[in-house]
Amino acid sequence: TWNPPESETTPAKLLIETIDKPGMLADLSALISSMNVNISQLSVNTTDDKRAHFTIIVEVENREQLSALIQKILSTEGVLRVKR
Repeated sequence: TWNPPESETTPAKLLIETIDKPGMLADLSALISSMNVNISQLSVNTTDDKRAHFTIIVEVENREQLSALIQKILSTEGVLRVKR
């Protein structure tokens, strides 16, 4: 269920596939931070075909904030897909 008390956050896991290029981690991190969302866990694996697979756990206040974050991530150059 999604009913965190006021001012508390809920963890949300995002699976993000991107083109593997220099600066992608910095771009994603800056974007998430700019939306006042905290990253509590992050891992990344790269593939031989120049893809990067990020697993990021973010702390969000509500579904609206999560939806807005996903839309912003999807609009980032080099991002191929985002899954929850």
